Amino acid sequence: MFEEQVRIVDSLRRFSDLSDAAWVEVRKEISAHGLEGASQTARVQVATAMLKARVTKGDYVGHPFRGNQWTDASGVSQGGSASSVVAEARDRKTPAKVMLADRAKPIKVKDISKAIKLMQEGKVVELDNAEKVNTLLKELHDLAQEAKDRGEKFKINLCNVSVSGTNLFCGASLAGEDGKPLPRIKMPQLSGTAREGSAAAKIADKDGQADAGPAFLKFLKENGVDTTEEKVEASSLKASQAELIGAKVAAIMTKETYDKGVIYVSRDNYVIDGHHRWAGAVGADAEDGLGDLKIKVVRVDMPITEVLKVSNAFTEEFGIERQEA
Repeated sequence: MFEEQVRIVDSLRRFSDLSDAAWVEVRKEISAHGLEGASQTARVQVATAMLKARVTKGDYVGHPFRGNQWTDASGVSQGGSASSVVAEARDRKTPAKVMLADRAKPIKVKDISKAIKLMQEGKVVELDNAEKVNTLLKELHDLAQEAKDRGEKFKINLCNVSVSGTNLFCGASLAGEDGKPLPRIKMPQLSGTAREGSAAAKIADKDGQADAGPAFLKFLKENGVDTTEEKVEASSLKASQAELIGAKVAAIMTKETYDKGVIYVSRDNYVIDGHHRWAGAVGADAEDGLGDLKIKVVRVDMPITEVLKVSNAFTEEFGIERQEA
């Protein structure tokens, strides 16, 4: 059943740093269970080899299957010979499909206080202009501080607010294989708590926090993926995840700390990591209309569907523990 997948894995062998014996074990797992059923370690090794197996200029085997044809690591086009089983495996292994995530029908409101109340109830609201987003975030910041002073938690998902005619904040967010919006825990997290005994633990600070960003960029460079530092309009970017902590975004906007740290984006303008800083910048930009505030980003020259797969595999192997929003 998995013969075609095994053949692709065989073609990737020369791109792996594993010993022959270790690669044989990976091959056995794919043969017995397929990519979907293989262990996380085996899938990381295959994903890494795929990235290294660059088949044409500017094209990577993050997705080795291209429509009705695929090109293996040797560079030989196999035409339309890929089996339906392999095509199904491709679809199952795509970590995110670039499509609009299903969203509840927004409730159109003009009053900020009413909008906040509805959001606290988990409702999706639509404001009539971008400037009100800035006002809403300022009020969220005050409410969050008041709640903190009372020893209470204040939680609002900023993805539940939108503005007519824009993609704010999560109007163009990705959907997972199940068609549901992607939660933060399924997204790449290039900084966070280091897993004990991992590579991340070796560079962690005294609180156990590690930044895998530099290591990830080095990994990409070593494997032929271009990255560039740019300044782009904050409002031109799109969220890939569907969870944003309102109070956190409000604090970043109020303190103007959105340029403190790196925001990673894909070739097609999706935020890979750094969503809250990006959203804080958008909130600041909205004060007088959108489009005049630029932020520093590192652009990874891969489409979001590929970079999510590679970055998730990398951070898992590197040892950054996932956190929910």
